[in-house]
Amino acid sequence: MKEVHLSGPACFICGSRDSVPAFRPDVRRWGYGGEFLLRRCSGCGLVFNAPRLPPDELNRLYGPNYYFFHRSAHREMARIQQAYLRTMAHLPVARGSLLEVGSAKGYLLALLQDLGWDVSGVELAESAAAYSRQQFGLEIFSGTLEEFRDRDARKFDVVLALDVIEHVPDQPSFWQALHDLTHPGSWLIIDTPNVGGRNVPIVGDRWRGFNPFHIYLFDAETLQRSVTQAGFQVRVLGSYNEVPAEQSLSAEPESPGGSGGSLMKARLRSRVQPITEALDRVLLPHLLRRSSRELVGREPTPLDPRCGGDNLVCIAVHSD
Repeated sequence: MKEVHLSGPACFICGSRDSVPAFRPDVRRWGYGGEFLLRRCSGCGLVFNAPRLPPDELNRLYGPNYYFFHRSAHREMARIQQAYLRTMAHLPVARGSLLEVGSAKGYLLALLQDLGWDVSGVELAESAAAYSRQQFGLEIFSGTLEEFRDRDARKFDVVLALDVIEHVPDQPSFWQALHDLTHPGSWLIIDTPNVGGRNVPIVGDRWRGFNPFHIYLFDAETLQRSVTQAGFQVRVLGSYNEVPAEQSLSAEPESPGGSGGSLMKARLRSRVQPITEALDRVLLPHLLRRSSRELVGREPTPLDPRCGGDNLVCIAVHSD
């Protein structure tokens, strides 16, 4: 890719205004029109999308068809068990007040509540927040983390942001809100795609972490600098998803208008979705109880300190 230097807004990590093109993934499969360019900060290596969609168009990507909200309850409960073991299981505390940022449909919060945590959530998508309230009786705020902070004076013992920071347009405000919602000794847990993973140079633009929802991508160094600048001290930094390069590839793109096959899948999903949701409502209490039992006494999932996997986990403590 030709290196065209660009002077733009100052990087929130290092202050540099210079960047170069880094990746140009094909994001047609997401219904994204036009080019999606990822640039790399010349000062610190942070990868970011520019030019970027206007806020209203960016928000439209997260409509009712957002892929993350259509997974079955059985699949989600299995996923959050693994998420728990590579994040929460590493903490030296097992009870307290906890806020999950980007709580989606509430599966992880429901599990943590069942394990004895006093939980709250923040979720931008109202449909997912409503599901969390109706299905689990959870306390979920619909909106941004900054809006929640401005309306709620509580400080939490633990703040979780799993698969979140890569989506956030205003990084400085978000990191400030994380700091404001914690107290000295509080824990912050971040889980995010690792653009510094060993597979990224091999598969390039086809890496699975590249999609139009991910507008900031971190490696171990830029993540640690962000966490430290926000007033936290890193205690654990490692990676997971140590997979062969061919397993790091994203799905093949579809044409902007959608292929006949993709349209048929969308129609089939719209018909099957009500049935799936009804089954989920029946199965969820059983799946939740089983997941809670299975996690008791389990050892944390080891994280690779060399940070070569496709995803990063950072566990830090509020140090002010």
